[in-house]
Amino acid sequence: MLNSVKKMPYLVEYLGQLPEYCRYSKKAFYEPFFTYYMSIVEMKVPVIGESIAEVTLSQWLKENGEYVALDEPICEFESDKATLEFPAEAAGKLIYVAAEGDDLEIGALVAK
Repeated sequence: MLNSVKKMPYLVEYLGQLPEYCRYSKKAFYEPFFTYYMSIVEMKVPVIGESIAEVTLSQWLKENGEYVALDEPICEFESDKATLEFPAEAAGKLIYVAAEGDDLEIGALVAK
């Protein structure tokens, strides 16, 4: 996933405020910006608990290639004890690495 530039939060805020009739061209507007100025962020399975060593990716909440905002839920993990949502660690374009139903160890790569 592409990382947002911390010095330019106004751009991400502005893009979220575009009127509904402009939404179709939103991707065309900011895709070159993200591609040129952003870096790739690898999102890994977080430490959930001391006794949990493996989780299952139960479902993706966003499509592959879709643009997501910071802290927006992108997928759900299931463990022996709970189901939890995994938020995006940065704003940008989501690229799947793991598939639904995969068993992932803590620290395994989920998306970019």
